[in-house]
Amino acid sequence: MTQHTTSKSRTPLHRRTFFSGDEEEYRQLVRDFMTREVDRNLDKYASGELSIKELHRRAAATGVVATGVPEEYGGMGQGPLMNFILSHELSRTPGFGTLGPVMTTDNVTQLIFEVASERIKQHVAPLILDGAIQSLGLTEPDAGTNSQAIRTTARRDGDEWVISGGKTFISSGNHADLAYVVAKTDPTGGKRSLSAFLVPSGTPGFTQSRVDMMGMPATGLGEWSFDDVRVPDWHLIGEEGEALKMFSMTMSNDRVHCAGRALGQAELALQMTIDYTKERIVAGGQPLFDLQNTRMQLAEMYIQLEAVNAMVGQMVDKVRTNTSTPFEAAACKAFAQDTSARILDCCVQLWGAHGLADEQPISRMYTNNRSMRILAGTSELLKISVASRL
Repeated sequence: MTQHTTSKSRTPLHRRTFFSGDEEEYRQLVRDFMTREVDRNLDKYASGELSIKELHRRAAATGVVATGVPEEYGGMGQGPLMNFILSHELSRTPGFGTLGPVMTTDNVTQLIFEVASERIKQHVAPLILDGAIQSLGLTEPDAGTNSQAIRTTARRDGDEWVISGGKTFISSGNHADLAYVVAKTDPTGGKRSLSAFLVPSGTPGFTQSRVDMMGMPATGLGEWSFDDVRVPDWHLIGEEGEALKMFSMTMSNDRVHCAGRALGQAELALQMTIDYTKERIVAGGQPLFDLQNTRMQLAEMYIQLEAVNAMVGQMVDKVRTNTSTPFEAAACKAFAQDTSARILDCCVQLWGAHGLADEQPISRMYTNNRSMRILAGTSELLKISVASRL
């Protein structure tokens, strides 16, 4: 079967005005890396011949990741917008449907260098710059959006913390070199009962495993187990009891990044579908594109995409000026992901049986897209958040 991959587009769907200057230079750096490294080596990463850790190391060596490490620690000192650019360009790569959101960990980087102790910063900076994979563990089997239901605990024992419990559905968790885990330090509960800790991979009692996930065949998600894991006192991130306050600082930007992924994937899917329908010959010897129904559907998808593009563009400006709010970000993520899902569904319909073949990128993009409305905040949760402000 012929594999239809990258676009042979005559004219790009969008002439981007989101970025300029250093931002545009970084976007082009990311795009070149995706083409050179991800697209050309996708089969090797999917089969395990090349590891995800190797991908991160190559990305770090190129300057694609670790942009959030401040200059005084040897990094570029860039803001959260660079992680948006990385997320958006990654999702515009056919391999995103196989690899999932790899490399997009700099949201955590910026948080660490805002709230962690100087000792932690000095410890993790060279590791991050060398391509160490970071991962945040908050979700548990019985504690998703309800953080008060977290059962993982951390108790003091002299100059150490002893962590017990488990986490699941963790992005890059099975590959993480630096794990940041949220645990209950006050058994009485309350808003200040949760604290965050650094747990390096290989720490005795700390087990990392993989959960196979739909739409992420090469990576999956991580699952962590803590069997009386001991870490030194200085591995506490920020102040005791401040975990939720700290991580809420990154929530708005993270949701905008997710909206960027939804936008990028819809852009790629629509461009691939336009090209496919112009090449696909149907009954009567005419291209599928020439049928009125096809043109109507493609036009409708383009109009929907333009609406997402405008909304995301507004949020990009807010991320750039650090003025985005959780309310606005929730609305943007919900709209972008729901619209992206409709576009991907319509695209697959136009591809017919070809769109269901697992070897086709459009098929893997479709299954990956389904996870967007669940991970990092379900569409329902986001809409409840929006409604609470009306």
